[in-house]
Amino acid sequence: MDEQQHFSDAFSGENAQPQGILERLRISPLLINATVLIGILFVYMLAGGLATLLAAGVNAGSVELSDLKLAINDGNLQMIRLVQFLAQVLIIGLPVLFLVPLHTGNWQVLSQENRRFLGLEVKASPMEFIYAALGIIVIHPFLAYSADLQITAMDVIFGVGDTLLAERKMMDEFIEKLTVMRSPAEFLGVAGLIAVTPAICEELLFRGYVLKNFSRSLSAGLTVFLTGLIFGAYHLNASETLPLVILGIYISFVRYYSGALSVAMTIHFVNNFFSVSGVFVLSHADFFHINPSLLESFESRNPDISSASAIFSAGLSLALFFIILNLYKTAVQKRFALGQ
Repeated sequence: MDEQQHFSDAFSGENAQPQGILERLRISPLLINATVLIGILFVYMLAGGLATLLAAGVNAGSVELSDLKLAINDGNLQMIRLVQFLAQVLIIGLPVLFLVPLHTGNWQVLSQENRRFLGLEVKASPMEFIYAALGIIVIHPFLAYSADLQITAMDVIFGVGDTLLAERKMMDEFIEKLTVMRSPAEFLGVAGLIAVTPAICEELLFRGYVLKNFSRSLSAGLTVFLTGLIFGAYHLNASETLPLVILGIYISFVRYYSGALSVAMTIHFVNNFFSVSGVFVLSHADFFHINPSLLESFESRNPDISSASAIFSAGLSLALFFIILNLYKTAVQKRFALGQ
């Protein structure tokens, strides 16, 4: 089976002619995506940003965020986390559940028809979940290398390396304060905020709704690429755009190839949980007996694209990733061959 035929088969169960108002009006899926993405981004930045500032207060000596001083301390940390959680759920995730009926015409929000539209009805095999999760773990060194490569290239071409490094430092400090974990219980709470919530809400939007609409007007390759590109750009993190785009393309490919949104959610969760776990371990370096020189290398924000160790780890990471990706594709094809 060739790739294009497989992609067609993967989405064959989702292609029943929708009967919602957006379909009857024959509005372009591309226009719908553009409107939804711009609208959600605007509301998220405006309402989510203002709510975060109100929860945190504006004080000197705190993390600089868009020329405002965002103070995060023990007194407001839980409120800021709650605001971040509610913004994800109410602005990104929940609207998708009410957008889908505009396509299907079925206002039972969690009906089988609506779940099918989002790819929630497809049951992936256990090996698909395992290989997809392994893929995101082994590609992490390459993603880190791509971030350094982006900063270096932008510095050479546009002379903005220092600006991007300053933004990276700012974002790292913000995340470090937001994800302070002083106990295993707090670790689980942060994991819920950083790993579970985005894995559900962002995947409903990007690999559920947006990818579905693109797939109705664009080729498989363009659908996967464009969804991943928008996902990366949507985070508005100039110092990490390239790795976020690569991550987005991978998750989009996995979702499109298998037809299962649950696998995309799993990858997103594993990626973020892996990051949260890393922050927790580094913040308890003494407890985990981490070598000081190793800790210093982890915490270094200076880009490294020329050392032998950086090149080797990135190359090995990419090679292992493609091996696992092929195993994942084989697992999906096996499920299709069995008619599942």
